[in-house]
Formats: sequence, C-alpha cells, structure tokens
Amino acid sequence: MKNKRTLNEQERFTMEGVCQFYESKIGIRETMKLAPIIYLHHLISRGICKENEEQMKSFLLQEGYSTTEIMKVLKRYNDYKKNLPTYNWKIQRRMDKIQQMYDPKTIASWEQVDNRHLGIVKEDEGYKVIDIAQGNERVIAMINEGIYWLTNNLTPKQMSYIKENTKILKTPMKGVLV
Repeated sequence: MKNKRTLNEQERFTMEGVCQFYESKIGIRETMKLAPIIYLHHLISRGICKENEEQMKSFLLQEGYSTTEIMKVLKRYNDYKKNLPTYNWKIQRRMDKIQQMYDPKTIASWEQVDNRHLGIVKEDEGYKVIDIAQGNERVIAMINEGIYWLTNNLTPKQMSYIKENTKILKTPMKGVLV
C-alpha cells in the first residue's frame, strides 16, 4: 500500500489520542491489529467519511489502498463496527477543541511531555505555552522578552521543552519565512 499524502500535525495528534484511547480500552496488541479499522471508524465518527460502502471505498482508494486491501478493510470494519466505541459529545468536543488549536498560529509541534501535552501559539505581543492534556486550553507560560511562568508545578522536562523552544524562537532564521 502506498500512502499518497502525509498526515498534518492535527491529524497526527488526533490519531495519537485515538490510539491511546483504544489502547486503554482493548490493549496495544489489539489496537495494532485493528489500526485501519480504528482509523476508518474515527473518520466516520468525525464526519470526514460517510458510513456508506461506496464512500468508504472511494476514500480508501484515494488514500492509496488497492481494491483487494479495500475489500479486506471493509469486511473487517463490518465485522468489528458493533464493538467499536461511539464518540460521545464529550469526545467530539475535545476533538473540536484540538482542531481549533491547530491553526496557523501554532509555532511548535504539540508534544507529550510527562503528564502535559504542550504547544506554543503565536499571540500579538509574543507567544503562549499551552497545555491541552485535560481536554481544555490552559496557558502555563508566556514568552515575550523572557519566559513568564504562570504555574509552578512543572517538571524539569516540561521546563526544558519550554526553554528549548524559547531559544529556537529567539534565534534569527536567515532565509526562512515564519
């Protein structure tokens, strides 16, 4: 199977969360076995692909699946779909929030650092360091002339992530458009 496109940051983060969700429900081994079915279920649950067989075939074909692979995935999906969890309003809301977070203002890739999911977002006067691990946006630091810590319960790894990204933001980049 050849992949015709790469996942953007939002899709990668969302899929990481979806995989972690399934790992907690059914374990890593089952999640790995069901990866194509889980992703297809995610796309259907989020309204990106319709649960109509023709729509699913068309979508998978566009993603580079062969007709044989498509038929196998659809058969497996139909076998497992009654056991797949539904996306309740809370999960949908979290994913909507994540989608809003991934706009052109995002400077640093979102990373899981210990118990926080951190990213840096451009603001008018500087940058905000945001934690979205709890499903909502929580500003933990501001970066202007220096770093203004807004919380005091960060781990050394989390502080290091912020400091390293601050250094990158302060370093002049010749010939690079930001």
